[in-house]
Amino acid sequence: MLRRSSPLRETLTLGVYTSENRSQYILSLILFIVILVLDVMFLSTYPTSATVESVFEAQRQDYRSEDRCSLFRESEDGSVPDNITIHMSSFYGRLGNRLTALSHMIGVAETERCHVSLPGDVLPGWSTSHRIYSAVKRDTRMLQLNDSDSHSRSGLCMSRDGEFWFRHKTNSTCHLHLLMRRYFAINSTHSFGKRCQTNEYTALHIRSGDVTSGDFDMLTETYVPNKVNHNYGLFPTSYYLSVIDNVRSRRGVDWRIMVFCEDLSNPTCEFFRKVSSIDNHVELRIGQDLVSDLHLMLCGSEIAESRGSFNAALELSVVCRMKHTFVGSEPNSCKNGTSYPVRNQHKVVTVAHWIEPALEASKYENLTKFWKNTGYQRSQVNAFRGMNSCELQK
Repeated sequence: MLRRSSPLRETLTLGVYTSENRSQYILSLILFIVILVLDVMFLSTYPTSATVESVFEAQRQDYRSEDRCSLFRESEDGSVPDNITIHMSSFYGRLGNRLTALSHMIGVAETERCHVSLPGDVLPGWSTSHRIYSAVKRDTRMLQLNDSDSHSRSGLCMSRDGEFWFRHKTNSTCHLHLLMRRYFAINSTHSFGKRCQTNEYTALHIRSGDVTSGDFDMLTETYVPNKVNHNYGLFPTSYYLSVIDNVRSRRGVDWRIMVFCEDLSNPTCEFFRKVSSIDNHVELRIGQDLVSDLHLMLCGSEIAESRGSFNAALELSVVCRMKHTFVGSEPNSCKNGTSYPVRNQHKVVTVAHWIEPALEASKYENLTKFWKNTGYQRSQVNAFRGMNSCELQK
């Protein structure tokens, strides 16, 4: 409120001044406002403990809409600060489970901006120096955050065991493939550090071992299965024959087929043991070391997968251009006659194979969905099945 008492004296709520010092007062007020504005601007950009978490949250939102495939670079000196580095202290299961756990771990690192330290022994028999990756800081505010500010990073930027990461469902968008291809020395010409063969072929992976083990009881003359994982019923042998039929209809009868079995406990492997003895274009590999088998599988221009998490390893292939898989019934895109995807050097086409007619497909699914590895289930795996296939629309 303004109150006038005389022409030469004015009283304001901010104080009393005369016309003689009005200019000085205005200059002081302007200086005060400038200082206040600069102070506010400084505080808004400086990442104090009260604002740093909101900065990271804004960054996390930005990462969801931008290309994440360049968030990490390999550490030049092979070291990163432990207090903001994500790591896996132990493993949970075999290679497929390990890659699944690493995908979840790297997915957290993408979101939380952690450095990454990969285990040195993901695959027994393989070692590499490409293990340590630092998080690339993009935003100018992020550049002001020192690695010593451990409070600014998520509590997940730490070492956890393999089971924790396996059950933490945060998949990597693309860095799993980028980092693990470098880890395993995989590119368009090499796999596990060895050059791929010049002659193309199709690789068939047949799961055995942990879900197919057992023995015949000589006294009762019956098959006695060992304890198995009930969730991993076998694909029918006819699926793999359907793959060969599909491949040779396009590639010719002389096209090479390489079949990979851990052992002969899967009845399909025993079947291909017979086939390979009369077909010179079918090669069966039994019980070879996994590094050598993976080198050949990932160099195949086409791959037929089995049921299980091991498929995560097959996804690392750069050479593969067509993936074959078994499905329980005819996919809708095949029923609707959806046009085939355009083939190019950057796209992997998926070919689905299923049992026909639908009634037989349903019978097989009901028979194998709770897998016990009984003699009867095993005989049905090798029984004849009518099959069909089509390329899925991407």
